[in-house]
Amino acid sequence: MRNTFMKSGILLLSMAMGAMICRGQDLLQSELKPVLEEGKKIFQVEMAGRIAEKWFKPKYNGQDKLSGWVAYPDGDGMRVTFYTSRDKNPVLASVMVNKSMEDSTLQGEWNARALLPVEDELIQARKAAVKVCEDSAAFPLPEGTRFVFIPLKGDAEDMVYILTEPVSRHEVVFGNDFMLRFDSKKNLSAKMPLHKNMSSIPFDPDAGNANNSNSSHTMIPAAGDLVTSTDIAVLLLNQSQTHWSHHSFISENYIFFWNYQSGQMMAIAKGAPKTEK
Repeated sequence: MRNTFMKSGILLLSMAMGAMICRGQDLLQSELKPVLEEGKKIFQVEMAGRIAEKWFKPKYNGQDKLSGWVAYPDGDGMRVTFYTSRDKNPVLASVMVNKSMEDSTLQGEWNARALLPVEDELIQARKAAVKVCEDSAAFPLPEGTRFVFIPLKGDAEDMVYILTEPVSRHEVVFGNDFMLRFDSKKNLSAKMPLHKNMSSIPFDPDAGNANNSNSSHTMIPAAGDLVTSTDIAVLLLNQSQTHWSHHSFISENYIFFWNYQSGQMMAIAKGAPKTEK
């Protein structure tokens, strides 16, 4: 009888622990959901711009007039607008990029026109972010890298995400990234360093799936316990070059597995460290 009670107690304890683990996993996944969604938004804006730029430049005569481009959601796709600072009607052209982001689906509009309010706001937010970085030593730029400024339109404030990427090396850079918030007058309202460190993972562009052997990195405790939206954006922006099928982030308390095929991330708690008896 005693053994029966003990077995029942162990079973109930195991079930309770299992339920606690499941609740913990559900909570962790719920915390990751907005991070994944924001990371995909950052990726879509930047990747749409890169794809449209490759399509636009060979078709446009007068590269010296081009000041830059800005991308933002428009219907079911992304609109990328190329502009100049020289003309009364600064828009040189705009390109629609659909969800598939395939070159064959791009549609260009070549009419010169004034900037739309959303376009002007995003351009001004990016300019403000560049100035903040130039005027402050709080934004270190390691040798051989450059900043990528990615503005997103918010309801009350505009956000600019700042990524660090290598200029010419075959590496994927995680970290040394920031998020700035600007009010309607483009005054800086918040400055957040997302990772205070930087990790570089080399890859061979001709190695294909062999690059998977290096597809993981360890996050130092100062970088926090959770992946960030910029981590997701960096993964997606580099997929076509690295040919990774997966990537893992190892933090102090968790392991995160990103699967490119499913576009999902699984998080596993490492558990309490074992103590020596």
